Amino acid sequence: MAKALTGKTTQIVLNLLEGLEHKGHCVTMDNFYNSPALARYLKCRGFDCLGTVRLTRKNIPEDVKEMKKNCEKGTIIARHSGDVMVLAWKDAKIVSMISTFHDNSTYTGTRAGEECEKPICVKDYNTTIGGIDLKDQKLSMYPMERKRI
Repeated sequence: MAKALTGKTTQIVLNLLEGLEHKGHCVTMDNFYNSPALARYLKCRGFDCLGTVRLTRKNIPEDVKEMKKNCEKGTIIARHSGDVMVLAWKDAKIVSMISTFHDNSTYTGTRAGEECEKPICVKDYNTTIGGIDLKDQKLSMYPMERKRI
């Protein structure tokens, strides 16, 4: 397990979470940080994990990786390995998610005024990551120069 967790982004996540183990926290990450190995490791450390995941990461199931862009809208492919679920869902684009506490259940949501079935993990991700995206959006209007050394 330690061999799979040697990347710089993984170390950033582990350093941020140091001292918070086994307290029931849920970590929401975007695809820059997430991987199946990290999700499994965090679950062992007492964290739940939710987020988007790049389909090019190691240990992503082949049938999830190979979801076709021309498949029907609303198609869901989900695979579980122990506590980790990887899901690909076709919306306007293919959305790939990873979670340690969801299954592939759906709810009826709306998109452009039309009802559609959406995975619950997508709803939870959008709810928890929304504040970060809003902060990033507001900060983007105020570009700051950094000192160069």
